[in-house]
Amino acid sequence: MKIVRADAAELKIEDFSLLPWLVYFPASLFILYKVAARFYAQRLFDGDFFGALAAGLAFLFAVAVFGERSTFCFRRQERRVVWSRKGLLGRKGGVLPFAQIRKALIQTGRSSEQSGTCRVTLLTDAGELPLSRFYHGGEKGKCEEIARAIRTVLEQRRDSLIEDSIVELVVAGNKIEAVKLAREHYGMSLTEARSFVEKLSE
Repeated sequence: MKIVRADAAELKIEDFSLLPWLVYFPASLFILYKVAARFYAQRLFDGDFFGALAAGLAFLFAVAVFGERSTFCFRRQERRVVWSRKGLLGRKGGVLPFAQIRKALIQTGRSSEQSGTCRVTLLTDAGELPLSRFYHGGEKGKCEEIARAIRTVLEQRRDSLIEDSIVELVVAGNKIEAVKLAREHYGMSLTEARSFVEKLSE
């Protein structure tokens, strides 16, 4: 995920991974080609045929799921966000007025406590709208930079980003993720983070 444009007209954020297209897609085509060639030569449905077919389709499915491009354009003068998600499984998008966006937040992944995965989410009147469908590892600083840039465009407080994110995680019933975010951001011990989260959510 990265900021591709930030000027007086708009803030444009994109999320797109080349890895599925550079690795999984060629691998899936190669495997499926070999499966078709083997079937054409032998006309045999055996375990090797179905195993290779399953592998090729699994790689193709990985491209369909992870090879998605998300674009969010925060248009300052129009005071609205135009967003889209495009991939092999389809496309969706929409237009969201700034007035319907309550906050830009950081969400942490629900995996192990040391994972450090996160993503940026818009909390809207209709619910959550993540800028990326998936959590990213090792990009905490980048996620915070993007969330703060969005808050600037929306004219929201930048300095309350982490605290707001923690409170929203607790409200959504994700107290473990709230504690994890406090630990990752502030370098607290588990006990300190629990106490900090309790005070924020009172």
